[in-house]
This record gives sequence, C-alpha cells and structure tokens, in this order.
Amino acid sequence: MNVIKLARKYPQFGQDGVFALQDTFNRQDEECRGYLDEATAIKTAQQLERKPYDEVRAALKQVELDSSRRVELDDFVDVCASFPLKFCCPSKVYFIMNGY
Repeated sequence: MNVIKLARKYPQFGQDGVFALQDTFNRQDEECRGYLDEATAIKTAQQLERKPYDEVRAALKQVELDSSRRVELDDFVDVCASFPLKFCCPSKVYFIMNGY
C-alpha cells in the first residue's frame, strides 16, 4: 500500500508521520525485502511506542498477516496505529529510533 493511501487510512499520523514510519520500516528492512520478520517488527514498534513486548505482540496478533507471517509496511503502520499516538512529528520518530 502506498504512503498516501496509508495517510488517508490513518489520519492521526498525517502524511509526514506515515513517511517517518515508512523510513523507520525501511531502515529495519536492511535487505530491502519489503517486509520485516515478526521479531524485528515487534522490537521496532516497542521502541517507537515505548510499550512492553506483550502489548506489542498482542497488537500484532490483531493484524491480519498472510500465512508467511511477514510484516509489511501497512501491517507495521496498523500495529503502530493500535496504540495512542506517542509521536507527533517525524523528527521525534528519528530521535527515538536513533537513541536520543
């Protein structure tokens, strides 16, 4: 799903927020496969949302993944959208993901 469609589906993030999530997703997808494994997706969402493992894993279970259990960008955004908004701008996503 492209970023503009995701921004429409999740207006709480806005286009800049979805671009920031896409950038975060792409940085974790080091092999450019277009998906993350579940463990990487959970770890990344934990860092972004500052939530415990069990809460993020439960949110991921609510997302309809295909039989391969690969987390694609729209799935990742869906997981992040299941929590109250923790970041208000793309720069905050950058700072969280880079340990500032």
